[in-house]
Amino acid sequence: MDPLTIEITSDGMRCYATLSEPEAPNGAKVDADYVRAALASRGVTVGLDDSAIGSVASGSEYGRRVCVARGVDYVESTNARVEYLFKDKAEGGGPSEVDGKVDFREMNKIITVKADEVLCRLVPADEGQAGVTVTNVRTAPGKPKGAVLPRGKNTAVSADGRELLAQKDGQVQMADGKVHIHPSFEVPKNVDYSTGNIYFNGNVRIRGDVLPGFKVIAEGDVEVDGLVQGAHIQAGGDITLRRGMNGAGKGELVCGGDVAAKFLENSDVYAVGSIRAEAIMNSKVSCGADILATAGKGLLVGGSIRASRMINARKIGSELSITTELEIGIDPKKKERVADLRQQAVTLEENLGKTRQIVATLQRQEDSGTISDSHKTILVRSRVSYDEMRLQLNEVRADLERLDEEMAAQSKGMVVKASDSIHPGVRVSINGINKSVNESLRSVSLFVSGGEMVLGPY
Repeated sequence: MDPLTIEITSDGMRCYATLSEPEAPNGAKVDADYVRAALASRGVTVGLDDSAIGSVASGSEYGRRVCVARGVDYVESTNARVEYLFKDKAEGGGPSEVDGKVDFREMNKIITVKADEVLCRLVPADEGQAGVTVTNVRTAPGKPKGAVLPRGKNTAVSADGRELLAQKDGQVQMADGKVHIHPSFEVPKNVDYSTGNIYFNGNVRIRGDVLPGFKVIAEGDVEVDGLVQGAHIQAGGDITLRRGMNGAGKGELVCGGDVAAKFLENSDVYAVGSIRAEAIMNSKVSCGADILATAGKGLLVGGSIRASRMINARKIGSELSITTELEIGIDPKKKERVADLRQQAVTLEENLGKTRQIVATLQRQEDSGTISDSHKTILVRSRVSYDEMRLQLNEVRADLERLDEEMAAQSKGMVVKASDSIHPGVRVSINGINKSVNESLRSVSLFVSGGEMVLGPY
């Protein structure tokens, strides 16, 4: 009876040898060659462990199952997959802490991207690596599966086919297994603690109200179907409030376009363009164009109302002589821009003069052949800098000329108009000329002529 037992595991990856103690003192001799021959007879040729074989042959391991050969396990393949780069990009995702207090309004979960931003990329499949059993049988991993970029609306696949790109600024959404970009974001209900503050890089449409203390900040237009109550709304484009705004002394509107609202009450409003409402009451309102309250009640009363060109309403002030400040003049922001441009022009002219002197000095050295290599480098750079500054100065002067023309045109058309009436308590300032209304006036306009404010028909 052979004292050596050879076992191969069912997967062929391990081979074990067990040496039985001889029944007689002079039993068959087992050495390392004997063990190797026994293994070879079973086809075991891969991964032989010389140390383990020697241990078995020495007789020190009688009755013990010893692993004498190991196969090479295959490395499993991995499927290709899509890596989503936007999933952790929500603007909020959880309440923030302000002054030691948790602000549950900062829970915005809108994921926004810019045009050409990479949304996701393909991670290629890994074929894995083949293995081999102790009997030299090759084992192979399964064939990996491919993956497809989930192209949806307003997305495009990169030229190399490995990335999905946004074609527009907007909100990212997953639907039907595809990635879509929506340039507009719609809130189907109120902006409240269930939505948190809204921050979006496109247009926003709110079907409900905006509750006190919440913010809506958009790079595009903002439309609100409901009522805005003591909230802050900021838009790069227009703001439209279909039911209006009661700011309760805290509400703010800021926009880069026009504001249109049913009414504005106890609010602070600024628009680069015009402001149009059926009633503006006890508010601080300012715009870069016209303030118009010609529809519905057409009422302007209380607070301060400032425009750059025209204020036109049906009724201004009230029979109760409520203080109402009206001002027409160049937009302070435009004045600041003009002052800044004038300072830029002065600085550029000074720097051009200095650079011109440097160029002239170095040019003389170059003409005489005495210029050093370092000065040659300075001369080249100075010429480039001079040309760049001259272009900048021309652009600044063009902007100044355009703004001066705009302000001159605005100054000629400045007027306050009331189609129905204007009442005591109203104070009017047009381009620095002031007038207080001391009696009710009907269907009237106020404008500056000959350095003083005069009345004319509506």
